[in-house]
Amino acid sequence: MRFPWFKEAIDKLELFVAIDFSMSPTCDYADVVLPAPTFWEKHDLVGTDPYLQLQ
Repeated sequence: MRFPWFKEAIDKLELFVAIDFSMSPTCDYADVVLPAPTFWEKHDLVGTDPYLQLQ
């Protein structure tokens, strides 16, 4: 593991919830994993100078 203190900090928590759209390594340590929407499932306005893009 890249950050050993991260696992130690999670172990001290009573409940650890992860929100992600893929099963990341963080989700492996979570007690509960909730689904997050991907960019295909939501509408968003993204700004990159000088453009605005509606997704």
